[in-house]
Formats: sequence, structure tokens, C-alpha cells
Amino acid sequence: SQYYDTYGYGYEGTDDGILLLIDMEEREWVILAVGYGEYAVTSDGYDWLQEDIVPYLSSGEYATAFTMFAEICDDLIVTKEDVYEP
Repeated sequence: SQYYDTYGYGYEGTDDGILLLIDMEEREWVILAVGYGEYAVTSDGYDWLQEDIVPYLSSGEYATAFTMFAEICDDLIVTKEDVYEP
């Protein structure tokens, strides 16, 4: 989360968010969830994201992978937002 903090990411001035970080040289990726993002993206959410986006990343279809990431995160956030209590 140091990367997250260093660059000031967060939704509307909060520390809430979910990032997909990709190292193109090493062909590695990681999902970083902070604040509400940690609550919204459970281990099942990580599995869902991995299952759906990794094939697109592996085949170089980055735009599709990013779109899928955004759509899945939106689904995860909307599903949990009515019951979140920080």
C-alpha cells in the first residue's frame, strides 16, 4: 500500500480504492485494494478477477482486461456498498 499512499490514490479524498498494477517487463500483475476496496474485494473477488482478466493479460488484450477489471470491481463495490461500516 506504500505505492498507493505515495501517489495519493483514493476515491474522493479517501483512502478507498482498487488498483490493477502490471509490470510489463516481468509480465507480472497485482491487485491492490485499500480501505473500502479491501472490504469489497474478498478472496472470492480476487479469484473472480484473476479468472476473468488473466487470460486477456496473457494474450496481450490489455484493453479487454482493463474493461473486465473495471466491470467486476463495479459489481463487487455495488454489491457491498449498502452494508459497509468502516
